[in-house]
Amino acid sequence: MGEDPPVRPVCRIQYNHIYGHAISVNKRNYFPHKYLGTALTNEDKLDEAVVEFKKALNINPLYPEAHIGLGYVLCKKELFEKAIEHFKKALRASSSHVGAHCYMAKSPVKTRTYG
Repeated sequence: MGEDPPVRPVCRIQYNHIYGHAISVNKRNYFPHKYLGTALTNEDKLDEAVVEFKKALNINPLYPEAHIGLGYVLCKKELFEKAIEHFKKALRASSSHVGAHCYMAKSPVKTRTYG
């Protein structure tokens, strides 16, 4: 039948505008920092993504998704030991978090917990 219309990616300027507005409305909201970090990671802007994940963690140090996002970026930067520290922090915050378990298991650095 008919084809789906092409998906137009949201550009970084739109992400900055949307998440920047959310941050300006509530400075203690860690969610937009995490989502901006994810968007920047998807664009391979890893240094900028690290900054945003760290901002989220400064607001809420127990936010597992920000630890996982930061750990993922650190793996991409081949900083595996630091990445594992963040995966472990995510697991301490939420011991049954599937994403943290998956990234720990896939990490090229072996840990006591994962062999």
